[in-house]
Amino acid sequence: MASGIKTIFKISQQFHFRAEAYGFVPIREIVETDNFMAVYNEEYYSNINFMGSGAFVFQSALGPISFSVNYYEKSQTKFFAMFNIGYILFNRKGY
Repeated sequence: MASGIKTIFKISQQFHFRAEAYGFVPIREIVETDNFMAVYNEEYYSNINFMGSGAFVFQSALGPISFSVNYYEKSQTKFFAMFNIGYILFNRKGY
């Protein structure tokens, strides 16, 4: 199960900030044992995990340019940054 919120703050005609936050909990989590086997955790809804993102987006004449910082609780690298120039595939418009 998961729940979250996403909002866009318009700073100017060409510049905006996007913020997203989500919480999710597996019904039964798959965990790794000492001998590297994957098994189901015996507890249901055992732990809540969080993820979030913040991005500055500039609408240029060539397309959107964005810089985002992301957080994902379950990975070894919790924070990572991404710089993007152009449109994401299958996105009809950048804003």
